[in-house]
Amino acid sequence: MRSAGGWDSPPDEPELRAILRHVLPEAADSPIDLQSRAIDVPSRHRHGMAFVGDYVVKFAWSRAASHLVLDQARLLAALGALSIAVPVPIVVCPDPPLLIYRKMPGHPLPWTARKAADSIVVERIGRQLGEILAHLHAPEVLLRLERAGIRLPPPLPQSTPDRLRGSMFPLLDSARMEQAERLVAMVEQILAAPSSTAFLHGDFHGHNLLVSDDDLQVLGVVDFEESAAGDPAYDLRYLPALAPTLDLLSVAMESYSVASGRSLDRRRVFAWHVLTDLGDALWRTEQGVEVVDGPLARRFDDLLVRLAAAGVE
Repeated sequence: MRSAGGWDSPPDEPELRAILRHVLPEAADSPIDLQSRAIDVPSRHRHGMAFVGDYVVKFAWSRAASHLVLDQARLLAALGALSIAVPVPIVVCPDPPLLIYRKMPGHPLPWTARKAADSIVVERIGRQLGEILAHLHAPEVLLRLERAGIRLPPPLPQSTPDRLRGSMFPLLDSARMEQAERLVAMVEQILAAPSSTAFLHGDFHGHNLLVSDDDLQVLGVVDFEESAAGDPAYDLRYLPALAPTLDLLSVAMESYSVASGRSLDRRRVFAWHVLTDLGDALWRTEQGVEVVDGPLARRFDDLLVRLAAAGVE
């Protein structure tokens, strides 16, 4: 058996089965769908997961990533008293670092354009997303975690203004570069203003939101590895691009306000969205992998259209 500090590569299927025979014998002979990152990613990202029969297994192969897995287990235990459906840890193992929970019902949220354009779907899902975030951002949640001894870092966006200037700007033509400089300067100005602090899921996108077969009910929220404490607007950063129009975001923000009694700053949501969208497009370009809705120039142009539609320019 590997030690938590000694892993230098992700486990293969035979090794994972051997570990399961020690910690969860009933799952050891189940079908395994093993998913892990490349070995040469930064230490913090050396974690992966496997679907094993009726279970989800989270694992890590670096000391830094092992903290993500084990801290997530503590966090899920503390969040278990909320009305929001989150994974319930059934095995937490520090050596090797593992978190195991039962699969939750539902499928990930990413929609086709047809479904996302359905006003009933947008209204129902948007309202639920706003309510879920209002519950997660409630001041008592952060207090609960602090009392449990859980100290959360600030959020880590996909990019920063300086990184975009240094690495993305040179990849754009001169006209787009001028637009990008104005855009990034606006983001810096918006985010320089102070904000309140709340518990953040940190990675609140469609793949981590489970919905019913008819796409009308949010059944649960998963994957809390990126949880943080910071600006509540950060958790809405994916929503502007999750549907073909901004209606989903608008419904979610209105629902959030009603459920929490607090309003979100739309400009801050879009400032975080800029760093998220361009940071993802830049990373994909640098790694030589597919830029979704790309290439980079097209992603940049689509972002400008989105910002103009939102009145954020």
